[in-house]
Amino acid sequence: MPKQVQLKVGVEKNLREITAEIPDNTPRPWDGSDELKYIGGYLKRIDGREKTTGRAKFTFDIQLPGMLYARFLRSPYPAAIVRKIDISKAQNAPGVKAILMVQKKLPLVVRFAGQEILAVAAETSYQAEAALKLVEVDYNIQPFVLDTTEAKKS
Repeated sequence: MPKQVQLKVGVEKNLREITAEIPDNTPRPWDGSDELKYIGGYLKRIDGREKTTGRAKFTFDIQLPGMLYARFLRSPYPAAIVRKIDISKAQNAPGVKAILMVQKKLPLVVRFAGQEILAVAAETSYQAEAALKLVEVDYNIQPFVLDTTEAKKS
């Protein structure tokens, strides 16, 4: 059951109080009586020195034992039919451990640009990226529409 709360709204020195209905399981919204001391103020960067000196660790820098890196081959076309995929060269590329097809049985219908076709797992991100370039895909490009008016016609 919704609850009634009193909120102060407006800008500093020009606040007014209103009653608002807040649904259950919803946090109380911020209002003019909240202390917002960090907004618009100066905050010391605790990681600034590490980032500017190159000592900061990012997830890309972390390598765990036996870790593999994945890269996805995505369709450059918004509408196409994938008739054939040749992964033989990529399978034999250095560091490649696995190639997973999104759909093993072809043809694969591509419905949007960026749709995943397959994934390559390799010992390094660079090996995975290089293996992707060795994959040969036969796309049968299909007509597509760019606006809703044209889409409604089909």
